[in-house]
Amino acid sequence: MNWLFIVLTTFAQVGTQIGNDSGAAAPVAPMVATAPAGNQNPREGKFEMTNGNIYTGRLASANEEGIVIRLDVGGFSQRIPWVKLTQETLKKLAQVPEARNFAVPFIDIPIEVRLEEIQKKRQVSVREVPTLSKPMNSADFFGGITSPLGFFVLAILYAANIFASYQISRFRQRPTNLVCAVAAVAPVLAPVVFLSLPTRHEDYSDEEYVDEAAVEEAPMPPEQSPAPAGSSGLSIAKSEDEEKKKGEPQVFKRGETTFNRRFFETRFAGLFRIVPSESDKDMVLVIKTHKNEYVGKRISRISSNELHLQLLSGAPEVTVKFGEIAEVQFRHKDSLHSR
Repeated sequence: MNWLFIVLTTFAQVGTQIGNDSGAAAPVAPMVATAPAGNQNPREGKFEMTNGNIYTGRLASANEEGIVIRLDVGGFSQRIPWVKLTQETLKKLAQVPEARNFAVPFIDIPIEVRLEEIQKKRQVSVREVPTLSKPMNSADFFGGITSPLGFFVLAILYAANIFASYQISRFRQRPTNLVCAVAAVAPVLAPVVFLSLPTRHEDYSDEEYVDEAAVEEAPMPPEQSPAPAGSSGLSIAKSEDEEKKKGEPQVFKRGETTFNRRFFETRFAGLFRIVPSESDKDMVLVIKTHKNEYVGKRISRISSNELHLQLLSGAPEVTVKFGEIAEVQFRHKDSLHSR
């Protein structure tokens, strides 16, 4: 039986070492300390069972299935399960290192100890969490404007203010440079002021305004009958005057004349007709701009800012803006070759 005792003792020591490393019996340490200390060595003494049986001897082996006791009368007891041991015996065995990890789970913890453990678990320690410092600027309207996003929004609004001023200057026919400059200095206010002003109309001369529809509906002058034989000298003088007029075109230059819709409708009313009159059928309109020169025979359309000219060469009509016109000539088409 000595070899069996040696084997059981070895297994008990290994189990004790594993239990000490895991430290699973710490929560019941106060309860184990209250175990009776009648015997100096907890390995020896009486081991009581729940059915009333009592074994007297020394602890020989302990594992997860139970304990084996070396009896004082000789021999070994059968392996006794942990559930069959009384609470006093379990508390006694809890003081044995190799049996501690197996005995502690079967010990009934008193209600007082459980309440203390529950209260300790419920206690929450509140620690101060470091917080970031608040920015100096308060989160108000002016604080948002001084942010990078606020500057970006202001830049977009300022550009929209200048663009709106440009469109208003064209709509109200005001100087574009003046309106945009004032809007740059006084945003929002300047566009509103110029928009509230009436549309500017340029001053025209006191010449009679010729309506296009009236010109088109005007009756054609009757053809003159041939002059009598005695008036041959007068006819020759008139033809000479006409020849002189052919070489003297009417010239209008920028600075001396304001080129706008009223000017063309008044000066060149005959050029708006689909079928020109006898006096205008051989006349052409020469318009010089800073880049090109156009020779036209009829003005097909006209607006407040531009006119559409049908060219003498038969090419497609061109659009000429009033602001680009530098000079206008009204001459006979035969005088074009003598220039």
